[in-house]
Amino acid sequence: MKILTTIILAFICHFVTAQNKHVSINYRFGSAIENFQIPVVLKTTRLEHRKIRPVWDQGLVVLYSPPLWEKYGIYYNFGGEISTSKYYQPIVERKYTYNIDNIELTHTRLGMIIGLEKHLKFYEDRCAINFGVNAAYRLFPQQYKQYAKGYHFNNEHWIEFSYTLNVYRDDYHRNEANIGQSGKVGLDFFTHVSFAINNSSAVNFGLNLTTHNIFFYEFRHSVRYYQDGTEGPIYWYTDLGIEPKYKYGIQTTNLYLSFGYTYTWTK
Repeated sequence: MKILTTIILAFICHFVTAQNKHVSINYRFGSAIENFQIPVVLKTTRLEHRKIRPVWDQGLVVLYSPPLWEKYGIYYNFGGEISTSKYYQPIVERKYTYNIDNIELTHTRLGMIIGLEKHLKFYEDRCAINFGVNAAYRLFPQQYKQYAKGYHFNNEHWIEFSYTLNVYRDDYHRNEANIGQSGKVGLDFFTHVSFAINNSSAVNFGLNLTTHNIFFYEFRHSVRYYQDGTEGPIYWYTDLGIEPKYKYGIQTTNLYLSFGYTYTWTK
């Protein structure tokens, strides 16, 4: 117990007595790298266009960075993030394979961050390249959300449809995409270029890449066709027809453009 207490006190003293500490706030905006790729159409992937698709992700990240090894420009990172992501679920009817509507989804997440970064300084410390990796433990204020709508027409008067979409961000679920984790933990790789405004302030620009952006969902919709104003039969779809014990899963790796402000104080 005395050894543990000594280690904790030494750790705190190191933070308190360290010469240079940084606090930064960054805004980032990006999208899944899957959006930048042309899908490969195989027999096993030809129905992927019917599944949820990512649109964008944006958020704020605040970090406190005391030095671990100041002589070599190595710093801890501690902080948090608040972000919002947007997706959409296409509604595709089967007879003519028309995309008759899209369901828009937005998610908010919070994150607790810990990591390491390296600073390389140039031009008498007026410019720096910072790169490193952070781990984020993610929390989701809304762990379950349902999107549902009864029979209605959209742009066509010969077909009406209804849908139910249940989204889960609470834990891991068995899924048809063979995703093996819940998405509560992900990595953030980054590289930023920093330009000093004065001795204590700097602005930075850069790139971030985050992993294991995951959630699970259930989706069912039905359509009813009309001919000469007469109702036809109702067709129900659970889309790809997966087993009831499974859910759909989506996993993305997101690439961001980032910019922000850093304040440094020296003891």
